[in-house]
Amino acid sequence: MRKLSKIIRLVKSMKLGIILLVVLGVTSVAGTMIPQNEDVQFYAQNYGSKFNNLVQLLELDNVYYSWWYVLIVILLVINLTTCIITRFPSVVRHMKALPDGERVLTDKNLHFETEGDADIDIISARIGFGKIKKIDENVYAARKNNIGYMGSWMLHLGILLIIIFFALGNRYAYETNLYGVPGTIGQLVNTDLSMKINSFDARFRDDFTAEQYVTNIDILNEKNEVLKSGEVSVNSPLRYNHYSFYQNSMGYAVNLKVYEGDENIHDDVFYQSEVYVSYSKKFAVQFVNFYPDMEMTAEGPKTITPYFNNPYVLYAVFYEGYMADMNIVPCGSTVNYREFSFTVDSPQEFTLINIRRDLFTPFAFLGALILMSGIMVTFYFSPSTLYAVKNNDSVLFYICSKKNNDMTRMKLLLKYDEFKRGEQSDGLE
Repeated sequence: MRKLSKIIRLVKSMKLGIILLVVLGVTSVAGTMIPQNEDVQFYAQNYGSKFNNLVQLLELDNVYYSWWYVLIVILLVINLTTCIITRFPSVVRHMKALPDGERVLTDKNLHFETEGDADIDIISARIGFGKIKKIDENVYAARKNNIGYMGSWMLHLGILLIIIFFALGNRYAYETNLYGVPGTIGQLVNTDLSMKINSFDARFRDDFTAEQYVTNIDILNEKNEVLKSGEVSVNSPLRYNHYSFYQNSMGYAVNLKVYEGDENIHDDVFYQSEVYVSYSKKFAVQFVNFYPDMEMTAEGPKTITPYFNNPYVLYAVFYEGYMADMNIVPCGSTVNYREFSFTVDSPQEFTLINIRRDLFTPFAFLGALILMSGIMVTFYFSPSTLYAVKNNDSVLFYICSKKNNDMTRMKLLLKYDEFKRGEQSDGLE
């Protein structure tokens, strides 16, 4: 029984929650330092066999879905849920509890003294407290900023909501990518919607770094009727019916014509990194890289500008399953290999749009809002209590604050001084 009670206390302890958050933060570094979801051979070649074994054992190639990461998240959720449930009654009790002045009526908390006929209701209101109530013989009290007791509880709740709905979003959200050149129409998988790319504009700064990518799209139904049109740019998605269309990236494309002898067997857009395989599976060509404005250097080819001033294509040819040729040729060139030949020309840019539908995002934002509100409440709303003790010829005012008692004392004394100066000026009039 004692062991069970210790386990329960540990589960709902704030220290455990902090430790789990730190562990999550540290282990998440692995997800950024180690490339995720690559083939086993990739890790063996780049990190060696011993580290590759560790990667596979701990699933470091898919950190955020590994068994140990999920276990930490589950423990954190249990800890936060337990804290929220068990501490809520205590928070409400502190907010509603009547002040108990016996322990705070000390010189440390004594702020000022007034004459016996002072109106304590007016003084309480003018220095920021509400209506003062009698709690004992000749002892009165008023409270303010009681919501400050909610600060820590709101922090826990906000973190819990973010974790839960972020996890649910990653698990159940709809996500797909569509790419293409202007004129391309792509179907959103498992939906009755399509997306048409009307135009794409890649904007560059004077130093040729990317400034903005802007794609104009139409969202179509199954009858190809336009449901919504608009622009998608970086940090400015287009939204329709809970779907969000994000500008992800861009690349280059050419037109590829392939001949087997004199017969044209292929004529279509050829995208960077794409591989064309002939119907007979005998011949294949890969679009390895593209140089819009190529210059040959000692280190190899590089592009000077992102504009099509001197476009070159790096290709690889495969014949009967083996790489047969790799070379770099200017756009418009024809390459011959045995009975096959191909031409690459008409270079253009293509856009990549990420489409996501996550019904849990608003709830995650709600968690973030509660979290930020909890931080504000914790730092800016310090629960304070004003006590007024009436004697025969004076009234003693004590103020006790949950934290920053000296700062609270100074602020309230300034308010009281303003109140007194106002009274004196009224008297002179």
